Amino acid sequence: MTDFEEAAMHVFKEVWPDVRLSGCFFHLAQNQRKKLAHLAWDTTLLALTMIAKPALQQQVKMVRAMAFVPLPNLEDVWDQLVASLNQ
Repeated sequence: MTDFEEAAMHVFKEVWPDVRLSGCFFHLAQNQRKKLAHLAWDTTLLALTMIAKPALQQQVKMVRAMAFVPLPNLEDVWDQLVASLNQ
């Protein structure tokens, strides 16, 4: 299990080509939060936006929850999620 650090994942695959890598959900959520804060230019602004817009907060959680969707269902679930965001 890794924290999604690309260099570490690359080295693991190079040393153990048949290894099955998986990422830590905590770090996935943390990286998502950092990316959203970067896009919002400010962590405080992101927090205020999330508080003011509960629907946005739920949508972020829904994207995060996709980590638990079985791969064969991923495309269908993504399409459903996108459709729900447009409502």
